[in-house]
Amino acid sequence: MNLQIIRFLLLFLSCVLVTSCDNNDSPGRPGNEKPGDEETFSPHWDYIVETGMPDSQTFIGTRYLGIDDRNESIPMPPSDGLYVGCVCKSDCFGNSFDDEVTGDKNQAGIIATFGNGWSDYMANDYIPRLINYVDFMKSTTRSQEYADFIADKHSPGVYGFCNLESMDNLKYFFSDNMKFAEGIAESIRLRSGIESPGSLMFGKAVFKGMTVALETPGDGIFKTAPADAGNLVYIKSLTYGASAYFVVVSDKEYADVIACFNGLGGRTLQEEFSEEDGVLRGSEIYTFIIDDVTQNARVGTTVDSLIDFMANPFKPLGYGYPLYVDGRWLNGDGAYRPEK
Repeated sequence: MNLQIIRFLLLFLSCVLVTSCDNNDSPGRPGNEKPGDEETFSPHWDYIVETGMPDSQTFIGTRYLGIDDRNESIPMPPSDGLYVGCVCKSDCFGNSFDDEVTGDKNQAGIIATFGNGWSDYMANDYIPRLINYVDFMKSTTRSQEYADFIADKHSPGVYGFCNLESMDNLKYFFSDNMKFAEGIAESIRLRSGIESPGSLMFGKAVFKGMTVALETPGDGIFKTAPADAGNLVYIKSLTYGASAYFVVVSDKEYADVIACFNGLGGRTLQEEFSEEDGVLRGSEIYTFIIDDVTQNARVGTTVDSLIDFMANPFKPLGYGYPLYVDGRWLNGDGAYRPEK
């Protein structure tokens, strides 16, 4: 055979092999796959439940999250020191909350409203200080009203799924907490045994618990208004809750995985993972559960972790962690909305 023809055939075969490798649609081993395309990836949520929030509220439910298996000394989040009636400068509100303005404050009313129509719990002699707020929260969680609320069945305010495509795309879901996104990816990378998954599904479940609100005194928060009152914001209310973020690593396509979570296969989710002929048999699920004020996620590695959380998102004597904060201008000019 002509030498030039042989060279041409070898060149053609090499091009075919390279092209076939480049067209591989597998996401690759979790944590080692190609990064998502920053210019084209846009999360598309398939929601089962999605309830909005009032315009006056700011979501802080992901800003301070950590993971408790990273062997790091994680300090208590800034939101641990938040309380209804706390006043701080507007430029740190919704972010660090580290510039509190103190002074003599007027007595006010405070009320905790529970979900699912349960009775409220309130006090009329509240002076806005952290120590007083802690006492109120202890009394609230020990009340019969709260015990009844905890014992009731709960429905998530948000429950949905998204085709993650690549672990690198987690940053799009936690833009205010890149370290948490990196922690999820690292935690899965260290545990996963699936070399070439067919899909990566990301999901979230968020439960709202109680909202604690201040009945603002008619004379204002402070007995004597600060000189820079026009630049100050106070916390009108805090909404607490619990959340779970999870990733399913599977050899199945995304459409098959989400169909199982939607119950379209006629089986329970546990059966889909555990039974011999279950669609998700051999798939992996990693659930990161946050349900207390430390905001350090516990990592679950079986579907039971997610199922148990969905059935019992709140602990007795616990109230979750702050999901939403409602800020109001101290000078009475309405709701404060931090710039995004």
